[in-house]
Amino acid sequence: MVAFFVVVVLAAVGIYLGILYLQKKYTKLVAEKHAAVLELTDTELSDDFNNLKRLNLTGDSLTQFNKIDKSYRYLMNRQLPEISENLNTASQHIAAYQLIAAKKNLGQVDQSLADADEQFAAIKKELVDIQKNTEDQQRLILTLKKKYQAIRKQLLAKNFSYGPAIDKLEENLANLEDEFEQYSKLTASGDFVKSEKPMKQLEKNTSEMEACLESIPPLYNNLKTVFPQQLDELAAGYQKMIAEHYGFTSNVEQMLADIQKDCKENMTNLTQLQIKEAEATDKRIADMIDRLYELMSKEYTAQIKVQNRAEELQRFITHAEQHQKDLLADLERLQQNYELNNNELENAHRLGREIRQIQQQFSAYRDRGEEENVVYTEVLAQHEQMFSSLERIESEQKKIQTSVAGLWKEEKEAQDAVAEFDVEIHKLRRAIERLNLPGVSAEYTDYFLYVSDEIVALDNSLNEQRINMEEITKAMLNTQSDLDVLKSKTEDIIDSSVLVERLMQYSNRYKNRYPEVDAAYQEALRLFNQEYDYVGALDAISHAVDKVEPGVFKRLSDEYQRQVADRR
Repeated sequence: MVAFFVVVVLAAVGIYLGILYLQKKYTKLVAEKHAAVLELTDTELSDDFNNLKRLNLTGDSLTQFNKIDKSYRYLMNRQLPEISENLNTASQHIAAYQLIAAKKNLGQVDQSLADADEQFAAIKKELVDIQKNTEDQQRLILTLKKKYQAIRKQLLAKNFSYGPAIDKLEENLANLEDEFEQYSKLTASGDFVKSEKPMKQLEKNTSEMEACLESIPPLYNNLKTVFPQQLDELAAGYQKMIAEHYGFTSNVEQMLADIQKDCKENMTNLTQLQIKEAEATDKRIADMIDRLYELMSKEYTAQIKVQNRAEELQRFITHAEQHQKDLLADLERLQQNYELNNNELENAHRLGREIRQIQQQFSAYRDRGEEENVVYTEVLAQHEQMFSSLERIESEQKKIQTSVAGLWKEEKEAQDAVAEFDVEIHKLRRAIERLNLPGVSAEYTDYFLYVSDEIVALDNSLNEQRINMEEITKAMLNTQSDLDVLKSKTEDIIDSSVLVERLMQYSNRYKNRYPEVDAAYQEALRLFNQEYDYVGALDAISHAVDKVEPGVFKRLSDEYQRQVADRR
């Protein structure tokens, strides 16, 4: 029973403490909400409203202002007092421990206070916007007024700079003045909302007027002064050049007429204040004038270059013709004695045709009629091509001369070589004869006669009325190679025959004791005397002797080679 009583007491104490906590919490919240309401109430916007009232707003501006003023008064005189009343009711509920009711009151206050904050901020922003728009328009009025006065002053002081555009500019200035007056009346009446659209239009028209005043003078100056002076200069220069028989690739008269037409068209553009079209036409005129100056300048410069280099070109042609004459004479003379294998004569005749064609082209310019107009840029291009062609022709002439210049020398060298071949083959024959051999092999004899015939054929080729040095050079290389082989074969016969005789004499000391040496001796003797195979004979006897006395062949061979070297 006591325990139950204790539990009940503790529960009661807990509930009481909870109620005290919530009471304290809600009391604090009520105080915070009261402070928020007080802050909104103390933030007066009366001065802002009074400032706008002094502007004597009218029309849409006044309607907008009254709407804002009404919202503000409703907020201050109705919404905020209702919030304060709800907070007072919540305080009473808290004091009476009616916490659920107090919580409900506080929830309503939270929403109402948030709405009030949002509405207050919106009202303040609208007031600031109206104030700023008003101030901006007032400043703009002053700015536009200054610009208008500057435009009017400039038109009065420099109306001569605008040419045919002055009437339209003065008309636009009058319209601008009317627009400014209407705008000023709107702002003076206090209807700043309705005056915003006219303000933007007035600002746009003023900027366009300023742009016209800046763009037109240089355009008009070009049409009135610059272009006419340039056209007069071009026309006079053209007439002078035509009188001096210059020709042109373009129709200069038509280009001058087109420019005159464009100048008239651009005067119309200025009269109608079509500035973009006028600027585009002005650029087109300037570009056409620049092209004409460039065209005439190129012809004048080309004429000077053509005149300055005409004599040089004629000398170059004459030089090429003389060189060609000498080249053909050399080739005709060489052709009587030599076969020309690389189309030298045909190429030389082709170069001659090119030279004649160049001379004809140059003569056509040089011998033209005195009254004939000349496009010097085209003539200059032709002459430069002639110079280039003549340089190439001269290079080809030199190549042909170089290719045949060595024929005399090559013939002499070939004759000397054939004579040397003849001496060499006779030396080989005498060397064989001095050995008093029983004979030589048919293979050696045939090869000897083959090489001898080659030398005779070479000599005959060199003695023909027209010789082919290219074929002779090839034959000389082959003959030299074959003669080297013959020399090697001859040396083999000489060396082998001498060594065979020495080894056979040396083998006498072994024949009686060694039957194999005697057999080799007889075989070597047969090969030597009957077959004339001196290399085979040496091979047979050397092997047999080396078997009974190793190294003897090498010793005798080395001794022989030393003797040969000493004789040389």
